[in-house]
Amino acid sequence: MLKTILISTLLASPAFAWNAQYVVDAPVRWHSDTNTVGFKMQISSFPAGSPFRAGVLQAVDLLNQNPSNIRIRINPDTEWVSAGNGQNEIWFTDNSIVNQGAPAICLFHFNPWAFGVWNLMEADVVFNPAETYTGSRTAPDTWAFNGNFRPIQTTALHELGHALGMHHENRIYNIMGEDWTHVNMNGTSLLPSRGEDIGVGLIRLYGAHPTVLPDVGVSLFKYDIADGEYSRHQRTAFVGTGVEAFMGDAADPDPNQLVFRVNAGQVISPEFMFENNGRDSIPSLATRFVLSNNRAITTLDRQLHEQNVRFTLDRPLRQGFLIRIPEGLPSGSRWYLGVIVDSHNTLREQDKRNNATYIPIQIR
Repeated sequence: MLKTILISTLLASPAFAWNAQYVVDAPVRWHSDTNTVGFKMQISSFPAGSPFRAGVLQAVDLLNQNPSNIRIRINPDTEWVSAGNGQNEIWFTDNSIVNQGAPAICLFHFNPWAFGVWNLMEADVVFNPAETYTGSRTAPDTWAFNGNFRPIQTTALHELGHALGMHHENRIYNIMGEDWTHVNMNGTSLLPSRGEDIGVGLIRLYGAHPTVLPDVGVSLFKYDIADGEYSRHQRTAFVGTGVEAFMGDAADPDPNQLVFRVNAGQVISPEFMFENNGRDSIPSLATRFVLSNNRAITTLDRQLHEQNVRFTLDRPLRQGFLIRIPEGLPSGSRWYLGVIVDSHNTLREQDKRNNATYIPIQIR
């Protein structure tokens, strides 16, 4: 007999920084013989070529880069979807009985406890159309950067994390907390982040993938507080004598973004959040700070400082740095203080897009 249970009724194991789904001290996970979980997308919810479909597929691709043995496969679409039909499906519905009034939810069906685990038999990811989702990857449009829309990519990552057995986590910066701020940005493109926490958790549930490539990343967001089962996140700090922050308006070169007024020649202390999204700790990796006249941060930009950062596993690293703004920059000019992880390109990674980000600054 299948048992149906919603995520809000599950217990979480408190033993690690990550949280898996537990019931009566036993994990809820796919059978040990399973290394690929297939999902069908509803045709009318996610038609071919639609931004929402592209967003969910991007989330699947990112999640499939995780360092464990579990992967997600997208099977041929269907129109007929239902919880409890023995199929893993993804769809939109305004039926409050199904979506429970939540912006999105993952519904589980699993078999009775056996051999120390509860084996998942079905997982359905359901989105509520009342939420202001977007499939856009333009960062200023999204909630993280004070825009009007919630990125469906980050919500899909969060709910698919549940579908693989992960629970909410409220103690650290992670995708299983507040999903829309678990992101990276370089240029104006939003890159959702799978993150360190979920990778470590999936390894504990399914074992480490033998050949997965490393992956490191950097973000402008950090852990703030616990809000019930969720972690809430905030912007990383930017400290310096007389530093002032203002929000770029629609006419500003950086709309909906925090911009910091600084003095030429001033020493400031920005902080960033670093994550090791891979399988193994990395003892030392060159990290460079640059000044750019545009938002696309690269190693060709003017170098200000470089030092090594250690990427351990299990918890993201929040670290501050002392950086001197160059002398002689014109008053009123706009610049971008960038950070680049693996600035010497010595690490062969799955994805280099999350290796750089920036903070807009304006010279007094």
